[in-house]
Amino acid sequence: LYRVTAASYLLTPSSPGTLILRPATVRAQGMTVESPRLTLNVAELPAGARPTGAVGGFRVSSRVDPTQPLLGDAVTLVVRVEGEGNLNYLQLPPLQFPDFAVLGQTQHSTLIPGKSGYSGAVEWEIRLSPKKTGTLPIDVPAFPWFDPQAGEVRSWPGRTHRVLVREAAGAAEPKDTERLRPLRG
Repeated sequence: LYRVTAASYLLTPSSPGTLILRPATVRAQGMTVESPRLTLNVAELPAGARPTGAVGGFRVSSRVDPTQPLLGDAVTLVVRVEGEGNLNYLQLPPLQFPDFAVLGQTQHSTLIPGKSGYSGAVEWEIRLSPKKTGTLPIDVPAFPWFDPQAGEVRSWPGRTHRVLVREAAGAAEPKDTERLRPLRG
C-alpha cells in the first residue's frame, strides 16, 4: 500500500464557527478512495488582533526613504511583515498622514505554503508627498497578531519616522524675470 497525497489545500477561515469539509474522492488505476468528512471549529480571533487579522509568528519593520526630501518630492514608506502564518490574509492597521498627500500604494508578497500557513513576507509601499516644510512625522501604528503557539496576542509597538522637508532652492522667491505683472485694463 502507498500513501500518496492527491491534493492539498491551505485554507484561511475568515469568521468563527463550524467549517465542514466534504469528503474528497480519488479515483486511480480502477480504485476509488474517499477521505472522511472533516469538521473544524474555528475560534473567534482575540479582539487585540482584529485590526490586522494576523495569526502566526511575525516580525514587523518600517522605513522611510528619503528622510530629507524637498517640498514636492515623493517619500516612500515601506512596512514589512515577515514570518509564518496567515500572511495571505493579514492587513495593515489604518494609516493616517495628515501632513502628506497619498500618491499611491503597492503590495508585494513572497509566500510559500506550509503546515502552519504561509512563510515569507508581505511588504506595502506607500508613496507620499509632503504638504509643507519642516520636521514632519510619519506614524506607523502598532501591528498586533495572535500567536497560536503562545496562546496570546503579541504586537510590534509601531514607529514614528521624522522627515525633514526643505524648501527647494530658489522656490521661495521668483526671479525678477518670472515675476507676474499686474494686468492693465
